[in-house]
Amino acid sequence: MTDDQMSELVAQIPIIAKRVGRMVDHKLPEFDDLQSEIICDSLKFIQSDKFRGDASIATVVFTIMRRRVYDYYRRNYKLINGHEYLTLMEPKPIEPDVLLDMQRKIDFAISHISELPPIKRDIIEKVYCQGISVVDAAAQIGITERSANHHIRNGLSQLRKIVLARWNDQ
Repeated sequence: MTDDQMSELVAQIPIIAKRVGRMVDHKLPEFDDLQSEIICDSLKFIQSDKFRGDASIATVVFTIMRRRVYDYYRRNYKLINGHEYLTLMEPKPIEPDVLLDMQRKIDFAISHISELPPIKRDIIEKVYCQGISVVDAAAQIGITERSANHHIRNGLSQLRKIVLARWNDQ
């Protein structure tokens, strides 16, 4: 590693801190570890045989930074009912009356899925009620994945309008 490369890497450190701070909550205890990991991995990569001199140091650093932040999220977050929860923290318990109200709203929405056009109803039932992936559901129905996503988006929008109109009438 040449002195120019080292000085360029050192110049990237405040930028790394700022960008990682935007991507990951800087109040988390892993924030400093993640920054250090990015800097160390960047240094190792630049010193290795894999680094081509024609690539800029900034490109290498930001590629490694994106990968490490993605790995961090994949390790520490999980999707529960469409909401991200940090696995390191326990989710707050839901009050029984709130849970009952949520269940009533879910049942109400499911009962009104039948009012959607057939293709939208089919794709939404397969993806959200049966838990089939969008790709598999699209293949079963005989449409493209892009078309399936379009029908899901529009179908959920229509369902939201139907449910809100009927919920307010109760």
